[in-house]
Amino acid sequence: MIKQAAKKPPLTKRNIFGGDTAMLWMMSDWQLGKDDYGVENTIKRYDVALQDGVALLRNYRKMGKKIDEIFLVGMGDLTEGQAFNVSLNLMEQYALARAMIYKTVETFLPHVDKITLTGVPGNHGEMTRSGKGQVLSSRLDNSDTMHLEIMDEIFAANKERYKKVKVIVPESYHLNL
Repeated sequence: MIKQAAKKPPLTKRNIFGGDTAMLWMMSDWQLGKDDYGVENTIKRYDVALQDGVALLRNYRKMGKKIDEIFLVGMGDLTEGQAFNVSLNLMEQYALARAMIYKTVETFLPHVDKITLTGVPGNHGEMTRSGKGQVLSSRLDNSDTMHLEIMDEIFAANKERYKKVKVIVPESYHLNL
């Protein structure tokens, strides 16, 4: 998956889409590492979903919708984070989650003038759980938002390619866009 995500499609030199409408792409409950559906099946299904998302965007444009922006919104629980029923350790889960977020950005990057990557924390992303399910620091100490911070650092390192990508990391449990 990481190798697949590293493939970068060519980008246009200027804003060409124009518009007054945004599309939402929700990333939710991947629970990467969980054995129930399986990691490989989750990745394959998400690849199909990304292809469907681009097709949907194109169909909206054919119907006359002037879409120039997409909001990529993490709804939480991108990794499993629980101590049972997993086939990937946390480092593997986190690396895969970032690769999938990266692939999502790369998939839509050639198709819109602006991308906003954002999200909210989920319970599976809570970083400091005790054995009794209690959070030791804060529920905002969360891998779901950590991935957003890391992606922002990655995009900042290649400002030219990602100049139309904005990352918003929430500072509370709620996020208004």
